[in-house]
Amino acid sequence: MSVCGTRRTGDQQGVPPIRLALFLCILAARTAAAPFGPGELLVFDLKWQFVRGGVATMSIHPVPGDTSLWQIRTRARSVGVLDVFYTVRDTLSSTIRRSTLLPVRYEKLQHEGWYHRDSTYVFDQDRNTVARFSRGRHVGVLSLPGEVYDILSSLYRVRSSPLSVGSHVSVRVYEGGKLYNARVNVLRREQVTVPAGTFSCVVVEPILQSEAIFVQRGRLWIWLTDDARRLPVLMESAIPVGTIRAELVSFLPTSGTSASGSSP
Repeated sequence: MSVCGTRRTGDQQGVPPIRLALFLCILAARTAAAPFGPGELLVFDLKWQFVRGGVATMSIHPVPGDTSLWQIRTRARSVGVLDVFYTVRDTLSSTIRRSTLLPVRYEKLQHEGWYHRDSTYVFDQDRNTVARFSRGRHVGVLSLPGEVYDILSSLYRVRSSPLSVGSHVSVRVYEGGKLYNARVNVLRREQVTVPAGTFSCVVVEPILQSEAIFVQRGRLWIWLTDDARRLPVLMESAIPVGTIRAELVSFLPTSGTSASGSSP
């Protein structure tokens, strides 16, 4: 993985600390019921070597006029000294079918220093195609090998799935005009304390089987609560210049009632 200031090439750009909240992008699996819904809100602090560099949120919203759809939204911004020298304002949104969690539309607005990108992907899961647009201009259409997720819908798919130690999850993710395969290994159970509280978790490690989307070097570990919610409470990546962490600060469940604190 790269830190801020790294040269970018296409969609495989360097990754400032603010992008940590997106680390779960490469996870996915199929189950029947979703343990989340509109009203859920997750808030993260993003740190490099224990220096706070940004904040990020993940939230779920209803789609007006269509009860069969949800919109997942992630917003990230730099804070403090980083905001002065490397301003980050990212918004990603995925509109998904609530019954399958498969995406129908994915939008990415990125403002990172001098780098700006406005991308939209329109999925046709019945025809197994995805159309790509850049700043409103049609770029092309790609045929897909069956069910494929964007980086946000893949996160929420894995949260719907049982994760047993020693097992793994495989997933196809479309991002930046390319298709990626990933294997997510379930390593162990572990208790972890973050600003939102102390949680019993399962620890997973995503292994990319092609070029990386966000993690280009080093290893990544993710702590998900060991219950039906599968809340991402901690994400940690070891890179050549240290460690980058995303820590859950607070969260609201689907009901909208504050739920920060310890889990059993």
